[in-house]
Amino acid sequence: MTRKFKRVLLPVLIGVVALALLAAAPVGAAETITGDAITVDEDIEDDLYLFGQTITIDAVVDGDIVAFGSTLTINGTVTGDVLFFGQALVLNGTVEDDVRGAGNTLILEAGSQVGGDLVAAGYAVEMRPGSSVGNDVLAGGGQVQLANVGGDPNLNAGSVRIVGVVGGDADISVSEAGTPMFNPAMFMPSSVGVPQTSTLPGGLTFSDEGMINGDLTYQSESELAVPENQVGGKISFEKIVTEESTPQQQMLRLIRRFAGRFIGSFLALMLVGWLMVRFAPRLVEKPLETLRERWAASLGVGLLAYLAFWFVIFVLFIVMILTLIALSNLKILSRFVGALALLGGGTATLFIFTTRWLALIVVALLIGRWIYKTPTEGKEMLSTVAALAIGLAILTLVLAAPVPGFGLIGLLVSSIGLGAVVLAFWPRKEKDAGEPAKPASGPEADVAPVE
Repeated sequence: MTRKFKRVLLPVLIGVVALALLAAAPVGAAETITGDAITVDEDIEDDLYLFGQTITIDAVVDGDIVAFGSTLTINGTVTGDVLFFGQALVLNGTVEDDVRGAGNTLILEAGSQVGGDLVAAGYAVEMRPGSSVGNDVLAGGGQVQLANVGGDPNLNAGSVRIVGVVGGDADISVSEAGTPMFNPAMFMPSSVGVPQTSTLPGGLTFSDEGMINGDLTYQSESELAVPENQVGGKISFEKIVTEESTPQQQMLRLIRRFAGRFIGSFLALMLVGWLMVRFAPRLVEKPLETLRERWAASLGVGLLAYLAFWFVIFVLFIVMILTLIALSNLKILSRFVGALALLGGGTATLFIFTTRWLALIVVALLIGRWIYKTPTEGKEMLSTVAALAIGLAILTLVLAAPVPGFGLIGLLVSSIGLGAVVLAFWPRKEKDAGEPAKPASGPEADVAPVE
């Protein structure tokens, strides 16, 4: 595992895995409880899915718990896994399998037990003295405190403190010593209910009872004072080197990034554009004609379409949440939520294809044909490809330039192209040219036509 992965991507990966597991949970397949304040005080022999503000488990749950809310407090026993996303998870009881959580605070109180692995991401992951995890710990965030761990901890945090016995090998990425980490819970209202945690100094520290029986490998900006008598195995230090670039190196990196974006965008758009021109010319030519004749209307409609898209996505999200609350106990819930997710995903895919691909290709063709005229008859396809190449070269060169304000140009290009597509393919009622005119009413109707 590289240093960059441990320090930057590990906490993000933990959170994404937790969210993905939450999203994939079959809500309609087990008992589901929703509400503001939820208390489970009767034993349940099934998996449990909970959606609420404050959730308290005071009984035995013979299955898994999936919880989404502000706080989850487990005072009883869970025989399966616990999967949590919210502000704070507090364990006073026992979880016989794994605990996976993402949020601000995760606390294992004294006497609490996790039989399997602990996977957590957040500001504070705090095992208080007397708590235990049977297997491995994978955690990332601001600060991590370990008590009794049976397996191997793999940590990435600003502060790490060992207050119990770690049975396996520890791999820790930590900041320099002496600097306490910022606690976002200090600025949260008391009504949120996030419990207070200890304030740990930066770096790797041990209490008098802290012990690592295996090897210790740690990465930091500088070597730390690790008590050798509290590490049973070998201590390995890897220095994290902060790369300092000269102005020339920064400029070279900027040029490389610009060249990569320009070349990659041009080749990808050129390939898709050629395929569209070759096999679906009407999909390109009709919006191109609309853009040439009604460019101002295309821009206005495109901006409105952007707003409409985000409004539709917001409405679908609200409908999905309300459906989870209103129909949580019905078996049809998972199908209905799946249909909404499919509708939202299809809408987003169509919108992204239109704004990031089709719109750019149409605008590029307009630019290219303005510059490159058809030289001779019979070479329409060749001239179209040449015009597309010229237009895309100019467009991608501008959009790839690392200049402030050029992002607005990209938005305008996408909007005007999107508007042209909408105007071109929006169904309109066309008048029939062969339809006879209706006879006039009134005095003029009696006047005979002059021959």
